[in-house]
Amino acid sequence: TYYRHGGGSGDFDYRVTLRASADSGFNSLHDDKLVRVFTFRGDYQLTPNDSLEFHTGLNSGPREVATIVDRKQNAESYFVQGLWRHQMEPGNEVRLQLYHNSDSTQDSYYAEALPLFGTVDLSRTGERTNIELQHVFSPSDPFNIVWGVEIRHDSANSATLFGTRENVTNDLARLFGSFDWQLTENTNASLGAMIEDNDITNRSTSPRFAINHQLTPGHVLRASVSRATRTPSLFESHANFGFIVNNAAGPPPQVALVEYIAPSVISAEKVESLELGYLFNLPRIGLSGDVRLFRENIEDLFAGTNIAPADIPATYNGVPIYAPASSLDTGTNDDQVTLRGVEIQTEFRPNGNNRVLFGASFLDIDSSNILENYQLSVPKKTASLMWIHEMPNSWSTGLSFYYVDELSYLDTSGNDIVGEQRRVDLRIANEFKMYGYPAQIAMVFQNMFDSYEDYTHSNMFDKRAYASLSVHY
Repeated sequence: TYYRHGGGSGDFDYRVTLRASADSGFNSLHDDKLVRVFTFRGDYQLTPNDSLEFHTGLNSGPREVATIVDRKQNAESYFVQGLWRHQMEPGNEVRLQLYHNSDSTQDSYYAEALPLFGTVDLSRTGERTNIELQHVFSPSDPFNIVWGVEIRHDSANSATLFGTRENVTNDLARLFGSFDWQLTENTNASLGAMIEDNDITNRSTSPRFAINHQLTPGHVLRASVSRATRTPSLFESHANFGFIVNNAAGPPPQVALVEYIAPSVISAEKVESLELGYLFNLPRIGLSGDVRLFRENIEDLFAGTNIAPADIPATYNGVPIYAPASSLDTGTNDDQVTLRGVEIQTEFRPNGNNRVLFGASFLDIDSSNILENYQLSVPKKTASLMWIHEMPNSWSTGLSFYYVDELSYLDTSGNDIVGEQRRVDLRIANEFKMYGYPAQIAMVFQNMFDSYEDYTHSNMFDKRAYASLSVHY
């Protein structure tokens, strides 16, 4: 169910959204879930040059965990965001944004694998607070400049995941800027960079250069080169993941099962990207599209590996570690991947009643595969084709075909290859009036033909159908 209401008075406008959704997941798995969502947005024009935006939202609901029958998670999260805009003059604007979000998951269950038994508590909380100031201005006609600063504080808490009841934190500061230059009437260049300093990987710089050139109206070439980093998460960099259970075959009466201990030295992942693109629009025949060639080189990929025997601690929070039932993993930055590919997106409008959308990607990947089999983790080919047809009496249909090449997800052992996916969907809709208000009823048929494996061999995506009714007032 979905409900949205908007309104306003004078210089204030608002929108409220309520949504609830539930599904029973895959037939063979214990994975039911219920999601309840509330969001609010308010816009207030303080003065002709000042405006305020306010956003807030709540999300909650239970979710079963497929791997354990008696395990159910209860998650709650909320966010608040405020944005002030001040326009000093046309093309000269200052923005100040404040943001905070909080996530909490209750996740506790009883486990037994004799002689070990006990309650496993994976409950956790996380919070993020940031403030960002951004200034957009044009010092002279061919130039545009954007610069800003951000300060952010992240924290997480989980006695099991981090081995302590104290908060684990990361503080981050960023300085960023972008300089756009209209070189000629048909050529635009952009140079930007971001300097970041955080508690986990210290300082890094991420530059980017891009240039766009219009060959003729409707035909644009673009090129860009950039370098960026990914800072490891709080779990990757601070985890001391273990739990204490009872030992029926003791002594000792209790033992610790240890899954992951964060490394003492950790680096940010680094990616260098090169992109060439061609954007075209041929209105006389109703065809437009975008072709993208790219190369990405990713270094210092972070992945899990077994702890060396000499580095295995004897105890976890003062309790002896039971090695036979422990994963005893840590993390390291040892892998490297190079991606080369082509992406194509087109739209064809032969007339006012028909649209045909086509997309495809072709990818080649080289990787060191020291810790993970990255070459299998990305589909080599994907494709989608959609035909949208408008019919008389406010009827419409949409027929879609999707294809994804075989792949193996990294968190499913890396060698569990999921076969090719082919899927056909059909949507039939009709627009009408309900008590004078615009309304639409639709019927959707998903995966109309053979079932396919989704994520793992045990998850089979079968034929599905559902109906929807929407009313606008």
